[in-house]
Order: sequence, then C-alpha cells, then structure tokens
Amino acid sequence: MDPVDEADQTLTDRYRLLHLIGSGGMSRVYAARHELLNKQVAVKVLKKDLATDRDAVTRFHREAMAAAGIGDPHIVDITDYGFTEQGEAFIVMEHLEGQSLREMIVAQSDCLELDRSLNITRQILLALCAAHARGIVHRDLKPDNVFVTPLDGEDFVKLLDFGISKIRRLPDENDDLTELTATGAFMGSPKYVAPEQVRNVSRVDHRADLYALGVMVYDMLTGSVPFTGKSMMDVLLKHVNEEPVPPRALRPDLGLPRELEAYCLKAMSKAPADRHQTAEEMLAALAEARTPASHPAVVADPGPGAGPPWRLVLGIGLVAGAAFAGYHLLGASGEPPTAATSKVRTSQAAAPAPPPAAPGKTTLQPDASGAASGPGPDSGAAKAAEERPTPPARPRVARRPRPAAAKKPRTKKVKKPVAAPPAKVPGKTPNKDKKTDYRFKEI
Repeated sequence: MDPVDEADQTLTDRYRLLHLIGSGGMSRVYAARHELLNKQVAVKVLKKDLATDRDAVTRFHREAMAAAGIGDPHIVDITDYGFTEQGEAFIVMEHLEGQSLREMIVAQSDCLELDRSLNITRQILLALCAAHARGIVHRDLKPDNVFVTPLDGEDFVKLLDFGISKIRRLPDENDDLTELTATGAFMGSPKYVAPEQVRNVSRVDHRADLYALGVMVYDMLTGSVPFTGKSMMDVLLKHVNEEPVPPRALRPDLGLPRELEAYCLKAMSKAPADRHQTAEEMLAALAEARTPASHPAVVADPGPGAGPPWRLVLGIGLVAGAAFAGYHLLGASGEPPTAATSKVRTSQAAAPAPPPAAPGKTTLQPDASGAASGPGPDSGAAKAAEERPTPPARPRVARRPRPAAAKKPRTKKVKKPVAAPPAKVPGKTPNKDKKTDYRFKEI
C-alpha cells in the first residue's frame, strides 16, 4: 500500500498528513500539520507513476520554485518542497479555507452574479500580471485551479497549481533552465485550452493564459463553456476551427452588457495577435467594460394578445380634458359655478364693455338681480379702485399747420405753324446751303 494514500502519515518527520483534500491527474493534496510549528498547511504529493520520471520530478520542483518566487498575494504561497522516504516528491503550501471556482459554479447551478464574476476575473488578472512578469506561463488555467476564500466578507482569489507551467525566463538562472517544460506533448484542460496549445506550437506564450481566462469568463457569465463534444478531440478541434456563440445570443435572458460580450470574445480570439496582448491590457479593458449593476431583472413577456396601453392613454386624456373644462368653468375666482353665476357671466360676455369712468367717480354696476349697486366696503375690487392712483392727464400738443407750397404757374406752349416749303421749279437747282427749319418754335 502506498504510504501516502492513508492519513496520519508523517513526511520527513515534519508534516503529518491529516486527511485527503483532493486528487488530480498529477498529484494528491492533503491537509497536514507542521509538527514543529504546530501550523496547518497543505501538502501536494506527486503521484507514484510520475515520481519515477526524473524529468517530471525536476520540472515539478523547479516550477514550484518559480511559483514560490512570484510573491503575489493572489498566488498560493509555497513554503517547502522535498521527497518522502519512498522517494516521492511533495510541495508544502499554505492551507486555504473556502472552495474552488468550479465548486462555486456547480453550487450556483447557473451563472454567477455579474459583479462577483468580474471581481474574480480582476483578481485572476492581477495574479497573471505578477506571474508573466517573472516569465511564467501557467498553461492550465481553469476553475479548478482558482480558489476563492472569504476575507472580510469579500471573495479573495488564490491561483493554484503551477505544476505544468512553462518557464520561459527566470531571472538569475542559466540558459539551460529557461525551458523547463518539454515540448511535443499536449498539456492543459481541453475545455479551456488555447488553439496554439492544440497545434502543439513549441513556443506558447503568456497569451495562452489570456485565452483560457476568456473561456472562464464565458463560463461564469453564461453558466456553460463555449465548446463541448463527445470526446476530448472534438472539443480541441472546436477550439481551433469554430467560433463561440456570443454570450448575449446564448443567454438573452440575462441582459449582459454589449461591451462585456465584446471583451470576452476578444479574449477568445483564435489568433494570439487578435487578443489582448498582456494581462495589464486585459485588466484595463475589464475596467472599461465593467458595469456596476448586476444582471437586470427580466421583464415578463405580456403575451401575443397584449396590445399598446390604450387604457392608460385614454385615462390621461379624460383627466386632462376634465381639468381644462374645470379651469374655464371656475375662472379666476375658483368658486364652483351656479345657474345664476353662469347666466350673469354669459350676459356679461355678450354685453359690450362699458366706457371708462372719469377720474374720481364711481361707476355703478348692475348686480346679478339687475339692480344698480356700487362697490361696498367689503368689495376687493372697490378698494383696489379707490386705492389705485389716477395717472395725470397727458397734455396734448397741437400740431402747427404746415404751409402750403406755392404753385408755379403753368406756361402753355403755343405751337406756331411753319410755312410749307416752296414748290420745286423744273430746271432750277435748289439752294443746298439754305436750310429751312420745319420744327415748331416756342413763343
């Protein structure tokens, strides 16, 4: 029996295994206690079939060292590593209370709340910013490797499992250690893997992590992954060849923001050059696409027989008409009309207006009974008439008559007849120098 398959085992006389937390494809994770410090920790033990592979063991430890050197609060803290008495490699990390993102989605039985999803995404990006700055590509981002622990009533994210991460550059290391993960073998989770990982590109960079995070955002917002299939190969081929259904088209009932849909689809672009180029860029784009409101409430469909709200429109029209009629009936006094007042107002409206009274005199007005009556002491109109000052009469200035302009006598033009020209005498040449004026001459 494998000694680490049972609890209550002690590793290197320091870590006592308490119970099994979980098991994955490469390792098992136990809750343990540090015997010397009396501190609860988590111990990750590499599986026995991989423990005999020296290359796998070397990658396991060196990549654990790289994750430990990141030093970001959103990445699980690794405190120790070593080998058991049976030669199995193990890593010691901080013990966390909470649940994985996968357990949260399953417990929700649907998509997560919008604000909660975006808050988790933001913290994952903060962890990726720190890891990518150290030249570490996770390559296995999925909800199972994101742990959510409560902190002051809020979700606090820890990124786990750098076991198959690809170290492209380590500061202060030799060149022969800059490529620790062997190429030629597929590594990752089929539902969240980037297309370039499926094609087995030798140099997968940090943008593969951004693609996987885009799939996780899709999963949190819609409650399902973009690609499924009957086999792992079907899913991998869809990641390479097919476009995902837009989240708003998949879940129109959620009313997702259009900007957030574009953000998610850009992260899942097939070509790495079409995605966000860095985790910092993706983090800034998230702030722009983020909205403070959660999923809006869905308005129920009134049904095919429902029409426009004509009753509401009719009611508003009736109220407005009644108010208009009441205003004209009440007039300025604001008293309800009676038969007498209506008759008097009708006769007053039909009768011509009386001539203005002279200053200082009071004009008697007929009352409702027809008798002449003056303004009483209680009449507001009478008091206003008495107290109103009479404006002074404006003197009229007589205009000076304009003198008539003197008319010039007309001179009649008399036309004087001119004598007829002499008759032509045969054989006599007329005198060309002598000219006769045939025009009329004025006298």
